[in-house]
Amino acid sequence: IFADRSELSGFKIRSGDLFGISVNSNFSVVSNNDVQGCMAGIILNKAHGNLIQNNSIMVACDGLSGLLSGSFSQGGGDGIQLIQCYNNTIRDNSIENGFIGIFLDTSSGNLVEGNRVKGSTNGIGLLSAVGNDIVDNTVQKVSTQGIGLLKFSNDSTIKGNTVEESG
Repeated sequence: IFADRSELSGFKIRSGDLFGISVNSNFSVVSNNDVQGCMAGIILNKAHGNLIQNNSIMVACDGLSGLLSGSFSQGGGDGIQLIQCYNNTIRDNSIENGFIGIFLDTSSGNLVEGNRVKGSTNGIGLLSAVGNDIVDNTVQKVSTQGIGLLKFSNDSTIKGNTVEESG
């Protein structure tokens, strides 16, 4: 999605190689989609003020893409990935498998709320991400970290989350 103020809702999307949905726009809505992607189910890149809500995401790689992703057991990349994104809302999504369920990289002022992550290597991860709110999410059956704040991630609110059966 490259056009600002777009809406993508109600689609079934299958991508064996890269991303299920790529958002490079501002103030768009991505909701009620059934997404399967390899490198990421939904990726936001330099995208601001978007709403990502009520999507069902399965991270799965097949064939050569699975080999190149380096993760046969967990299926590939990230469920929802934000790169240099600000003031987005990631709410009530269901994510299965992959490396990180929800990953914020160099992103600030985002709300991650009410999401369910299951079966990933890591549940929710922040890297160089400042001032985000991670609230009321459920992370289950991840093999490493439920919620991880990596280097240069600070001033975020982490509250009301549930982590079960984490590595």
